[in-house]
Amino acid sequence: MEMKIKSIITILFLCILFSGVSSAEESSVSRDLPDGSISAGSSITVKLDVNLGDSSSYTIEEHVPEGWTITKAQKGIISKSKETVAWVAIGTGSSGTLTYEVEIPTAANGSYDFSGLYGIGTNDLKEIDADKTVVVVGGTTGETGTTDVKSPTISIFLMMAIFIVALIFRRINS
Repeated sequence: MEMKIKSIITILFLCILFSGVSSAEESSVSRDLPDGSISAGSSITVKLDVNLGDSSSYTIEEHVPEGWTITKAQKGIISKSKETVAWVAIGTGSSGTLTYEVEIPTAANGSYDFSGLYGIGTNDLKEIDADKTVVVVGGTTGETGTTDVKSPTISIFLMMAIFIVALIFRRINS
């Protein structure tokens, strides 16, 4: 039974991949973090510049350093841990800027890395690799924090949903 489900998913993925639902050429997502040193205990706004090329579907997943808290996300879905935010647009997305706000712990001190993944149209997931690091001063830890690119738990399921919905739309409009 499990093998049959995997086969169906693989066939759906391949059908969508080769159906030309979107070519997503020239698409990208880049991160813009504040310049200079940031005070511990403060909040920052993170900007994601989204260029969809000729696509109108995307999924984006961002991770903040461990212990930091996402307090607000423009059109985004914040995880229960408040360390991950995701955006999904299926046939309704447009190029532009997405923002989210992050609260920095009062003990933070040093360099901290952000990480994220994105998929546009039917393209594979890619790492958001622009502007990864912020420097925090005034805290007490004196440690450097990193956030590795986490397994794309939300993104894989969201990408599958995008693929299936795109296939359904394509068949309805045919």
